[in-house]
Amino acid sequence: MYDYGGDIMKIKVFRLKCLIADKGLSTVEFTERAGISRNTLSSVFNGKSCSFSTAAKLAKALNVPLEEIVKGEDWKKWWNF
Repeated sequence: MYDYGGDIMKIKVFRLKCLIADKGLSTVEFTERAGISRNTLSSVFNGKSCSFSTAAKLAKALNVPLEEIVKGEDWKKWWNF
């Protein structure tokens, strides 16, 4: 098991919203697919940072690599996790 500690990531909100729309998912459908709460998604949409675990769930639910939705180079530290 990996210890992700307090690592936080900033999400590319516009890109995330586009990917969700491209998949034809509502926010409720997406949160269920990702296994996150609607409050968590709302926080991400409002530009708040999220944990690595949440970022990974978002990417997995959209079937995209982490770097597709994470700002900057935060994703690189987890490249070989």
